[in-house]
Amino acid sequence: MKKKFKLSLFIVLVIISIIFFYNKNNNNLLVFDSENIPVCKLAFKDFKWSILKKNIELSKLELDEMPGHTQGIQYERNQNLIITANGGPSNNINIYNFLNKTKVSSITLPIAAAGITTIKNNQGEVNILVTDYNTSEVLYLDKDLNVINVIKLPKDFKSIVGITNLDDGRFIVPSRSNDKFAVIELANTKEIGIFRSNIDDNNNVTYDIEYSNGCFFLNYREVDKILLGYFDNNIFKIKDINIRLNYPQGIWLYDQKLFVIETGTHSLIEFNLYKMTKTIFQLPRGVYRSISGRDDKNLILSGQVFTEKQEDIISTISVTDEENAIVHNLKF
Repeated sequence: MKKKFKLSLFIVLVIISIIFFYNKNNNNLLVFDSENIPVCKLAFKDFKWSILKKNIELSKLELDEMPGHTQGIQYERNQNLIITANGGPSNNINIYNFLNKTKVSSITLPIAAAGITTIKNNQGEVNILVTDYNTSEVLYLDKDLNVINVIKLPKDFKSIVGITNLDDGRFIVPSRSNDKFAVIELANTKEIGIFRSNIDDNNNVTYDIEYSNGCFFLNYREVDKILLGYFDNNIFKIKDINIRLNYPQGIWLYDQKLFVIETGTHSLIEFNLYKMTKTIFQLPRGVYRSISGRDDKNLILSGQVFTEKQEDIISTISVTDEENAIVHNLKF
């Protein structure tokens, strides 16, 4: 009897030790509660797109001391700022004044900067979030590029790129190694809400994400799809919205318009979610990554425009000259 009791006690102590070790070395992972997420009205809509084609003008944005290796970009409309995440040997974050094109601030960091977004904290101040491609971490910076926090995600959140606001004070990051999504609140970054798409396919991982009014726009780049995600009675569901593209890259949502860079065809696609139109804008041959904008008529995107000597390059999905992966201006 005593031996059985000692064995049982030993097992209990081992379990307690494991739990303690886990909580000590990891954030508190919770099942995400979607109670405060509004109903996605698009989930009840049929998606049959009318196709249009229009011209667009692309030009180099003459920013002061603009480096290459540009990955994510974000236009902060309230302050007319452009924020860029630059990889490569520099690995820095840069802030520019869009009106006079001068560099406001810059910081070099030991990360592989990928996606970027801005978010308001509890005091209403605009701060910056940057995903690190090489680690399962998100860098949290203030408007002066001082590091506030390094937010650690679960270890199975690998090669992360996409990041977007859920609402003021909360943001969402998709894993690129499985079907998980992490929701983090700035006020308590130790607690992470997790939900899944329940798509049982290793190729169906979310590269980029946008969100508005209960609707999650999910870029499944590796399978050439944009899908719609939404919550129904706390269950996350996926809807096919009839978007098939050749290697979709960056996506950006503005005023019922979803803009998608179709890297495989050197195109920018505008999906008007109200009029149900798909407008194709042909870009110069090149490789484009990320998109943002001041409004739906003044957009910026990052990437490399091929020179005449590079016109016959077969690859259309990988940058061939990182020094020329810069920021461009688009006008309709």
